[in-house]
Amino acid sequence: MIRDDRELLADLARMNTDVVPLAMRIMDDTATFDEQRTFADRLIELATRLRDRAHRTGLVIDGDTASDNPNNGELTTVQAAGSLCPP
Repeated sequence: MIRDDRELLADLARMNTDVVPLAMRIMDDTATFDEQRTFADRLIELATRLRDRAHRTGLVIDGDTASDNPNNGELTTVQAAGSLCPP
């Protein structure tokens, strides 16, 4: 695992921790526009990084082909639990 991967995982973990408090403020209508926009921007940035990583590694996420696997020309699929399986 490279440093970028570790940083992505750490950022995803932080985002996961921040979801519930923001969701609670959204539900009780106390979340500000700026809070929601900032959270959305973070989510978009993380999604972009995750998609870019998938393109580099040749994974298929949620049924969308990211790229050909550079190692053997075959595609790989990621199941919800994160295990790899053949396409």
